[in-house]
Amino acid sequence: MSPDSILLVQRSWGTIVARTDSAARMFYARLFELDPRTPAMFANADMEEQERKLMQMLALAINSLSILAELSPAIESLGRRHVAYGVTDEQYETVRQALLYMLSQLLGASFDDPMRRAWNEI
Repeated sequence: MSPDSILLVQRSWGTIVARTDSAARMFYARLFELDPRTPAMFANADMEEQERKLMQMLALAINSLSILAELSPAIESLGRRHVAYGVTDEQYETVRQALLYMLSQLLGASFDDPMRRAWNEI
């Protein structure tokens, strides 16, 4: 990622953090809408806890964009856990779509083409 892209993502994340609860709920609502198989994966989950974990992981990744290589072991571990949960490669695209939707809804007009491109670089 370019330094400009990192800056765009991190600045916009500040707006999302101020609306953490609604951001997480919006993300999961869109994820479940896009992939009807997904809700079953969370049937036994405490969704409030899941939403908290999502926002914490996103915050960690976004705040560490300039040093992502250092997070590689944690990211790989997270990926392995998700494979064990039954997540498929195609579902990662659905997650990306749900994330971009949430961002567009919460950031409004500031989620312009340069910002969308920056978020797509992650």
